[in-house]
Amino acid sequence: MVVMWAILGGPASAQQAAPAVEMAAPAVELAASDPAPVSAAVTAAAAPAAPVANQCNPPAFPTGAGQEITCDITIQNSITAQGATQSTVTATACLGAAGVGPPVGCTTTVTTSNQLVTAVNQCNGVVTAGGSNVTCNVRVINTIPVGTTTSGVTVNQCNGSGMGGGTQPTVACDPTGTTPNATVEQCNSSGNGGGAAMRVKCTVTGAVTASPVTIAQCNGSANGGGATVTCTATVSNNFITTASPSLTINKSATPTTVNAVGQIVTYQFLVTNTGNVTLTNITVADTQTAPAGPLTTTPACLRATGATGPSLDPAQMVTCTATYTVTQADLNNGSVADSAVATGTSPAGTAVLAPASTVKVMAMGTAGSGNAAAGSGTSAGGSGDDGSTGNATSGGATGATSARGSGGPLAATGLALRPLLDVAVFLLVAGLSLLAVAQRRRCPQGRGGGEPSSRSYSSRITR
Repeated sequence: MVVMWAILGGPASAQQAAPAVEMAAPAVELAASDPAPVSAAVTAAAAPAAPVANQCNPPAFPTGAGQEITCDITIQNSITAQGATQSTVTATACLGAAGVGPPVGCTTTVTTSNQLVTAVNQCNGVVTAGGSNVTCNVRVINTIPVGTTTSGVTVNQCNGSGMGGGTQPTVACDPTGTTPNATVEQCNSSGNGGGAAMRVKCTVTGAVTASPVTIAQCNGSANGGGATVTCTATVSNNFITTASPSLTINKSATPTTVNAVGQIVTYQFLVTNTGNVTLTNITVADTQTAPAGPLTTTPACLRATGATGPSLDPAQMVTCTATYTVTQADLNNGSVADSAVATGTSPAGTAVLAPASTVKVMAMGTAGSGNAAAGSGTSAGGSGDDGSTGNATSGGATGATSARGSGGPLAATGLALRPLLDVAVFLLVAGLSLLAVAQRRRCPQGRGGGEPSSRSYSSRITR
């Protein structure tokens, strides 16, 4: 029996209307742009034209007063050892009245592409009127082969921001920079409407990048009186060795011993991606050994933690469960045995097979199903009381079946000890006979059958 399962897709979109606020259109959109060079020592061909990720910008998001905007976007760019490229963009955008934060008014989208994302535009020019709060985060994760060329992350941020009066200091940026054409352009000309201290807080984390992604974030935003802007940009790199796909499956059973027909056995299948690349098209196949029948319920699989599609990322795992109902045939057999395998597909399109995991549940119930009456040697014409010594064509043959069928293993053991018992009885009888002979020789009788004569007794002594 082969059971195909697919991990559920990314988080379901959820949209809730905030008071007096109308949710805008898509949280993220991808647009084509000119291809940027991808410098990778192991990449044979240049990456195709890459998209741009746009999130929480006008006109999709408002510029008016009294808004609460919270936007997060994660870019996962990957290049395999064979040069295949893929990007996954996970974006969550929340819009509500000022002071009403997530999870109110949030929408999450997940977009995948075989192109690398090279630019992110987020939270630029939004809520320029007063009394609004802008909180935006960008995270770029590059998964690339060892040997891929990296470049430094440059920063141009917090220039011309925090003006318009208010309690000083109004800006907290780390690091500060004025590099033209920087990798990260962040929080420039923002938070200029006056108001509280530290109303512009922006940080950039990550010193190098293996994929040339530029980030434009929180520029010209939150410029009304009392508005705040808090933005972060993070760039990280995961270097992988040569692709090494691997998959394991571990099967277990509860209980491990059964003793009755109709008893339920619950199987668990733990499938784990033990390689360093994402595996797709995961399947679980369960094969039972006769006389065991088919599973009562086929494997039902929980969603893998963090999975966003029908796949398992490295170190991800999923647990499936199934049930089986014990039959008389299983008890007669003494066990219920079966094995399970898991398969997946590597990024190169090759099949990845997990070694089989076998489980045996011991069956400790009555194994025989013979009928004592059917095996009676006496009733079938044989001479044996227990059916084991009856007529060979009727009572004897049937009796032997009865002895083993109704008595079970203990009766069979008794039959095996019968020859030893016969030998023991023979030796006992022989020993008693020898003892009697020896007694007669020590006490001989007279010819007339009376008391032994004194002469004979003396004669024996003389001799």
